[in-house]
Amino acid sequence: HAISVFNSDLEFIRYIGNGELWFPRDIKLLQDSIITLDKSDLCVHIFSKEGEKKKDLIPLDPNRKSSPLFFHIDSSGNIILSDYDSKSLQVFDPSGNSIHTLQVDENPKGVLVLKDKLICCYTDSIQIF
Repeated sequence: HAISVFNSDLEFIRYIGNGELWFPRDIKLLQDSIITLDKSDLCVHIFSKEGEKKKDLIPLDPNRKSSPLFFHIDSSGNIILSDYDSKSLQVFDPSGNSIHTLQVDENPKGVLVLKDKLICCYTDSIQIF
């Protein structure tokens, strides 16, 4: 229920988000921030490298069927979230404002941005937007 931080010798240093995270699904490092997606509260949590809470982005409507799996951060700092159950990719600016929602034909299992092209991985295929 937390992010475990280890040094380069694999010695435990600290927990991040202990008591705040329930089911972290994905984690990214962006400049001075640690960003994680928590499936239980449908929220993207942003912490400092030292573990202090910086911001919570709650991108999904808790009343709809949703299952965010993974996210990616593009070169502009936008967060692209793959939502398995709603069959969508959601794009948020670095402040957490919704920019775009892209409905897709299949349930996205992952997302990756390469040179300004959005690549969404599916069960049986890869689709490029």
